[in-house]
Amino acid sequence: MRAIQAQEFGGPGHDELIGLVERLRKGFAAADAAFLTELWAGEEDTLVYVAGERARPLRTRDEIARYYREALGPVESVDTAEVTDLLVDAEEDRGRAFFRFRFAGREAASDERFDVDIRITAIARRRDDQWVLVHYHESSPGPV
Repeated sequence: MRAIQAQEFGGPGHDELIGLVERLRKGFAAADAAFLTELWAGEEDTLVYVAGERARPLRTRDEIARYYREALGPVESVDTAEVTDLLVDAEEDRGRAFFRFRFAGREAASDERFDVDIRITAIARRRDDQWVLVHYHESSPGPV
């Protein structure tokens, strides 16, 4: 049984695309910046990471790696890394996923709790028989 349940719109590779979302979830659950960076395509692709709290998009793998290190560095522990409302649509060499992601735990220095609930739209490409991220956009859900 998969850890993530998804509504799939068919196409070759949709199970593998769900696997990419699961690896992303596991990377956040472990607060592992290096692991998360490895989920991205190389510099040969145009990369875009739109973090919800940032004014401008991150455009290179180095910027994305630095962001993960800065965002996850203060994390002491993670007790929630949950994907819900997952929709995937995969073609032969490109796919997209939409999901809601809840990420919660404690910060090391302050022992304060953090709880992030965001919507994510991700676009991936198949490279060397593996899905990799090329575009990732976070947004906050509304009150409804």
